[in-house]
Amino acid sequence: MRHSPEMQIDSHATSMNGPNSTQSLPAMLLWDRQDCIPLRKVLIEDDMIVLLTPVVVPHSRLGDNGKDPFEPLGRAIASRHSLVRHVPYTKRGGITNIHFELIKRAKAIVFVISGPPLDDDVSQIDLADTARTMADERPQIIVACCNLQAHDFHTDHFATMVQIAGYSPPELETAASILFGDIRPPMGNAIPLQNLIIAPQTWPVEACGRDMAPIHQLWTECLPPKYHLTQHELVLLLQRDGFSRHYVVREPETKQIIGFCATYTTYPDGGASDWLLKFDDMLAKNYSSAGLTFRRCGMAEYYQVLDIVSRDAARKDNFGWYDQYFILDGTPHIEDILIGLEGDTIVAIALTYTPKSGSPVSSDLPWAKSIGADVGGVTCICIIDDHPEMVNSRDSVMTRLLDTCVKLLAEQGMRQMFIDGAKGGDAGFQSLRFREWAKYKDVWRKVGA
Repeated sequence: MRHSPEMQIDSHATSMNGPNSTQSLPAMLLWDRQDCIPLRKVLIEDDMIVLLTPVVVPHSRLGDNGKDPFEPLGRAIASRHSLVRHVPYTKRGGITNIHFELIKRAKAIVFVISGPPLDDDVSQIDLADTARTMADERPQIIVACCNLQAHDFHTDHFATMVQIAGYSPPELETAASILFGDIRPPMGNAIPLQNLIIAPQTWPVEACGRDMAPIHQLWTECLPPKYHLTQHELVLLLQRDGFSRHYVVREPETKQIIGFCATYTTYPDGGASDWLLKFDDMLAKNYSSAGLTFRRCGMAEYYQVLDIVSRDAARKDNFGWYDQYFILDGTPHIEDILIGLEGDTIVAIALTYTPKSGSPVSSDLPWAKSIGADVGGVTCICIIDDHPEMVNSRDSVMTRLLDTCVKLLAEQGMRQMFIDGAKGGDAGFQSLRFREWAKYKDVWRKVGA
């Protein structure tokens, strides 16, 4: 059995909500709009389930107070699917980066709600929403250990909802049985859906104004911690004059901003990844020159570099890359461009930057410095692999280019290197001891007939 708490329970964050088990409340599957129950339909043997449970007082005051009251649920799930990770969450800590790292490895997420918040406590519904955002397209199942109707919970936006009376061991075993289809409780006893659904409203969408404080707050609340930025950094990130437009939605009565959408002119592609390399993790290896030389760009080559980048970016749909090189015109940061030559022919170009260099590229791409002050960046890598006289393979050029970038950044005191927006080449990056920091993809939806 692979049931593992993996996080120390915070005794100071223990909720005073008891289980409030109501014997007249039957266990039920309220709805399953994502059609994932029983979980066996969506899981294979090596898939992982993440079980997120609140820190609460034990069901029995006379029992083992050092034992997590939801451990029976973790064990019951593990008896049906061996790969489960049980991670408590606290009202003080909320959903943390530890939870996020597990969620993105999981196939399904089971999120337990024990009851309503007390006083000014954080709502477990809100924490479930945070986990739902992190889960992306992964199925999330809410297990409510209380009477949703009695507490006037608004949970209709969750796709799958199981309700049990409390969190005694027998009730948690029943919940596991429902999750895996061992029992099929009648849904006729469920809360009428019309009692749970909030009447739909039409909230107008408007162009984003100048007030960035509420947008920054939304950004921080809705995105994982690694994407958190200062308000100034966020403004610089969103400001893409000429090919961006952003929108907000306001609550009709209070006019409070409750939704934000950033839109950019771009081209569809098969996805891209950001990669991070710690220099201490690199394999000690001296590469032969393979007839290649690398050096900083000078003014003599700069306009030739712009021409090459323009053609290569257009051919490969790398929208915006030319702009990153062009904004260096007239600045000392032209020498941040690294060029690779095969003989006298430029076959590779990359743009480097460091957190405190003052380069406009560093302001445009904030992720490296958000990771740490010792993280240098490499961006907009062009390998001119369509040149008819090019002898080296693309992989050979890329490997030596990255090795040179590491040496260049290390000379400037950097200990890590961040590469953004790389398309493909995952195996090559991993062989060089990079780890994937983020993965992005386009999601398309057909609108209208």
